[in-house]
Amino acid sequence: MVLMRRVLPLAPFLLVSLAFLTGAFLPGEIRVVFRDALMLSGVDGYAHLIFCFLMAFMLSRRRVAWPYILVFMLGLGALIELIQVWIPGRSPSWDDFWDDGIGTLLGMFFAWFVSKSDQRGIDG
Repeated sequence: MVLMRRVLPLAPFLLVSLAFLTGAFLPGEIRVVFRDALMLSGVDGYAHLIFCFLMAFMLSRRRVAWPYILVFMLGLGALIELIQVWIPGRSPSWDDFWDDGIGTLLGMFFAWFVSKSDQRGIDG
């Protein structure tokens, strides 16, 4: 039971990571097939932004310090872009890396805003 209380709060973090990383590491041709089948053309840039937003928001709500979140998310984004050099049909992109940074900052800001709203609701 103790294990479930520790693992269950991490479930959203793990599911979002799994979905994003699966898409990030699909070879180009397979990725196009999935994108077209799911009618997701044009969401590639938004995927980075949304992923980093959600991850930064969840980490912030778990009270991880913002410098750690920023370094972790940008490091993860850089690693993903670097790995794409070796994935057929994929190439690294500075735009994706910038989207990672913007999403991270927006996620941390939104978590800060929500925490201030929570405090204001409690304090009156």
